[in-house]
Amino acid sequence: MGIYLVDYENVHNDGVTDIQKLSASDRVVIFYGDSIKSIPFETHVEMMASKAAIEYIETHKVAKNYLDFQLATYLGFLIGKGEKGPVYIISQDTGFDSIVDFWRGRNIEAFRQPSIASPSTPKDVSLKKGTSTKKKKKKSDHVPKESKKETKEVKETKEIVEKKKPEKKKLPEAIRKKIRTELKDEKLPAGKYTSIYKAVEESENKLALNNALVKTFDTSIGSRIYNHIKKIYEDYQR
Repeated sequence: MGIYLVDYENVHNDGVTDIQKLSASDRVVIFYGDSIKSIPFETHVEMMASKAAIEYIETHKVAKNYLDFQLATYLGFLIGKGEKGPVYIISQDTGFDSIVDFWRGRNIEAFRQPSIASPSTPKDVSLKKGTSTKKKKKKSDHVPKESKKETKEVKETKEIVEKKKPEKKKLPEAIRKKIRTELKDEKLPAGKYTSIYKAVEESENKLALNNALVKTFDTSIGSRIYNHIKKIYEDYQR
């Protein structure tokens, strides 16, 4: 089991390279701020293909190192709860090295690396050949146009998502009950469950389900709900 704390404002899409190769025992926590408005479609597909549990933590303030301190605090919170690692800080910011040194001196497996795909060595900041070390420009508010290098699989997935969804039968009460039970700790208003049922009924695949939930709720809550109910959705689709 590995926990990946991603400084997304620092590493952007390069930081989550190979996220789809993680196992169900892995966990990814993505820290991002107001400057991140969208992600490329291909990156979104890779995230949805990952078996790892993915959580999003948004920081609304823009003070210097605000996100970094929250990430460091969250790491301490995990270790305080008994987490022994390995824990990977995904960032090119060398300021995290002092945190890595501190916890490794206390027998915690802590690492810093520029991406999930990087070698798991302490404070490994070596980049893949051809990767730029320059700070990336602020992302625009619109979703980037489809890359000419998109793979055939990504294009096919995009076509499936964009197709008009066929009408599905009403979600069985047994499935609705499982969803309510799984989400009881979220303490959602009763009216929100109607939107969740509709998303499960109409979504053609897990990517479409996640998109529907994120659209109805915010990114953090929608992704959390998706992680809770994706197994129920898979069983319903069989």
